[in-house]
Amino acid sequence: KGVKLYGDPKPLVNGVAQVPYGIARFDASNTGILTYDLASPSASRFTWLDRSGRELGKLEPAGECGNPEISPDGRFVAYDCAVGPNRDIWTAEIATGQIRRLTSDPDVDHGPVWSPDSAQILFDAHRTGGGDLYVMAAAGGTQSRRLPWPETLSADDWSQDGRFIILTGFTSSTLHRTSHV
Repeated sequence: KGVKLYGDPKPLVNGVAQVPYGIARFDASNTGILTYDLASPSASRFTWLDRSGRELGKLEPAGECGNPEISPDGRFVAYDCAVGPNRDIWTAEIATGQIRRLTSDPDVDHGPVWSPDSAQILFDAHRTGGGDLYVMAAAGGTQSRRLPWPETLSADDWSQDGRFIILTGFTSSTLHRTSHV
């Protein structure tokens, strides 16, 4: 509503990684930064581009990483990364490339989503035998809080006012999008 597209579309990059169902692994911020994960069988690399396609920086984390998500303030990227047999949530400061491991639970943590104020990260976890949603401070620490959501749904986005989380669930024949308070 009220949004108009202008200019001719042009590809910025080829070979962006995809997860099942053909969903590309990238994120764009309202600060003009685009990050993406290149499809590569042996390594992960995130690259930051400005709106013109000029490269601003790269991050080549160790392990198989994906699901990049730029913080609303444009300062960080959160992602999940498998180092050894486990997958955890990590962040990287875009300006410096400094990385921080946020979770270290022995079960899988993945799919980070930033809160609108860039202070918290919501993520999917498999800590109780199924899928659950947890939220924790983006600055790190050991405290994460389990949210009471159906285990068949995954976090997709957080509303600008912080009141709603958009959850996505896949079934055998359809994609369901559900918003919850």
